[in-house]
Amino acid sequence: MLTTQETTPEMSYHNTYSFESRVCHRKRSALYRQALSRIGNQKNGVIIEIAPSEMGQNQITATVNLCNTEESGLLPRLFPLLQFETAFGRNQEITPLPWDNNSFETLICIDAFSQFSDHIKVLEELRRIVKKGGKVIFADQWFRHLTPLTVNLLNTYQRKGGQTIWSSRKIARLLSASGFGEIEFEVTGSNNYICTATAI
Repeated sequence: MLTTQETTPEMSYHNTYSFESRVCHRKRSALYRQALSRIGNQKNGVIIEIAPSEMGQNQITATVNLCNTEESGLLPRLFPLLQFETAFGRNQEITPLPWDNNSFETLICIDAFSQFSDHIKVLEELRRIVKKGGKVIFADQWFRHLTPLTVNLLNTYQRKGGQTIWSSRKIARLLSASGFGEIEFEVTGSNNYICTATAI
């Protein structure tokens, strides 16, 4: 059964991140801090990350990271073990990722969701490599939630330049159709959210 939930936690400014302006991929520490705060304790110590490439506009970077959770009281730290550039998800390219089924307990997708061309096929491939009960965390500059400032924008925004605004309702439908459940949306700034889901 599909369940969704949207929460607005109390947070201080330094713990928030908003995609209201395009940022350099190397300047996203606040965003990563929020994503990593949602991954919980990683028993296997390895997570996979899907993010836009800095090598080219039509590339995605897939990174296998060692996750260090040993420092008490601190968020996990990521240490890249393996990284490769791929056209996965771009321009209808859905070549399978080079990992076996059920390889990872956690996947984070940072700022790449809006760049995929076929979201159902991409999400199905991501579901394939995540273990049942595993967690996926999605964050993107085009994930917007309704506020008095954005209600008209979400209702009337026209797709332009390959980008569209993704409401939580659209994301929930796509994730549910691709084998994910227990979908949660958490507000992370003035009008953005991060989505967490479980592989079922």
